Amino acid sequence: MTVLAFDLSVTGVVLNPGNVSLLSAPTKVDIKRLEAENAALSSVAVPTGIYNSITISLANPVLTFKNDTGGTLANCAAGQVCQLRPSLATNLILSTGPFPLSIFPNTPVGLLFDVNLSNVLSPTLGIDFTAAGGITVSLLPAAQPTGQLTASDDVLGTVTSMDVVNQQFVLSTRQDNLLISVDGNTVFTDFDEAQLGNTFGGVLPGELLEVDVALLGSGTLLAT
Repeated sequence: MTVLAFDLSVTGVVLNPGNVSLLSAPTKVDIKRLEAENAALSSVAVPTGIYNSITISLANPVLTFKNDTGGTLANCAAGQVCQLRPSLATNLILSTGPFPLSIFPNTPVGLLFDVNLSNVLSPTLGIDFTAAGGITVSLLPAAQPTGQLTASDDVLGTVTSMDVVNQQFVLSTRQDNLLISVDGNTVFTDFDEAQLGNTFGGVLPGELLEVDVALLGSGTLLAT
């Protein structure tokens, strides 16, 4: 069996105690794609304190796979590409890894969630996010304010506003409105296909853009 795509909705990420939400809106992610790259879920300010665990809420998984087992699998005939859409919602509490986690003033902290499909999927394609080793959390290496914590490629959205003076723009995605900065190292491509310059000047309100974004230690999103 070959997994082609595995989409799901992250509907909540909460630090405990205090019920501190780290997610402003539900976010759809492709777990299969994340085997090769990371995706930043959010960047938020968190009250200082000690947190003992984190609760992740997941829903609406969609598994697309090719049945190359030679027999029928999950009602999918051999050699066919099929989808599974189980009615599933899970609240997973993680209390190992970096927990207890201390948050200090003006000190950026990054958490990395890792999904192991081999543990989440059973041989019969049952989906269990609570399976041992299915989802783990770890602490990203500390970064200076201008250093990179993590990165997300191909963030798709529509430009809703521009700030030429501060070299920033707002990208509206399906999940959130992202304030993204540019600098002298930002690479602009394919604007010339619309007879625009491959510079920040080619970014205009109303454009549909695909942006590679780095999350810096300061919490700033930087187009790369």
